[in-house]
Order: sequence, then structure tokens, then C-alpha cells
Amino acid sequence: MRENWVPVYHSIDQIEEFKAYVNSIVSHDIKGRNNYYDLKKDISANRAKEIRRWIENEQVLCMFDSAYFESRYAWICDEKG
Repeated sequence: MRENWVPVYHSIDQIEEFKAYVNSIVSHDIKGRNNYYDLKKDISANRAKEIRRWIENEQVLCMFDSAYFESRYAWICDEKG
């Protein structure tokens, strides 16, 4: 409240849509142990701020609500991945 902002819960579908959008504007390259990310197209400063706010929102919710994290971001894998 101090920051005039309250975290917003997103559905799994909304999160998947956001991830697809980010993947459409970012290229990802792995070289050894390093990961490189670059923008594939220009975005406005306002859009960059909106993306940053979305990510901060998700980080805050995952930090304070384990059920939110577990239902949207955690995956259980067997030894085959």
C-alpha cells in the first residue's frame, strides 16, 4: 500500500499468455554456462515498464504465497526430465 500498488493474482492461462508474449519479443542463446537474452524488436519505455511490473508482481506473489508458486511455476520431474 505504501507504494500505491497491490499484487494481482493471475490465472495459469494469463501466465502462459505472458510467457508466450515475452518469448515472441526475446531471443535466447545458450553458450556453455552462459545465457544471453536480446530483444528481437523494439518496445516502448511504457511497455518495458509494464513487463517489469508484471515480473515484480509474480516475484512478490511467489515469495509470499507458496500455493501460487506451486500451482503456476513449480514442476515435478522424474529422472528423465
